[in-house]
Amino acid sequence: MINPDASISNAGATVMDVLEKSPGITVSKDGSIIMKGKPSVLVLIDGKPTQLSGADLQSYLSGMSASQVDVVELIENPGAKYDASGNAGIINIKMKANRLKGFNGSLNLSVGQGFYPKTGNSLNLNYRNGK
Repeated sequence: MINPDASISNAGATVMDVLEKSPGITVSKDGSIIMKGKPSVLVLIDGKPTQLSGADLQSYLSGMSASQVDVVELIENPGAKYDASGNAGIINIKMKANRLKGFNGSLNLSVGQGFYPKTGNSLNLNYRNGK
């Protein structure tokens, strides 16, 4: 289990940045996530499978702020409750529960400089009324 809030280096990072720093996880240039050298990793968000793969999944996780994530579970040997369709492992991203009523949102802007400049921007809006 990885807690993104526990590391100061995850401040302003995206979920993809957190995964790239995770032990046993590598991200290829085409955006596929590899766990322990096996490429067919199933990504779950709050226990529900994502239907995205490759570059689409990479852009989705790059647009999601790490501050919205409660914990990232890395499951190398999935149990019987998960579909056993040749998965190399499972990454379960559990989001923080937001219980604020009314209209709320968050805006995340980030800029990084490595070999090439990199930006990551996201806007999340929510209207909550009761459950």
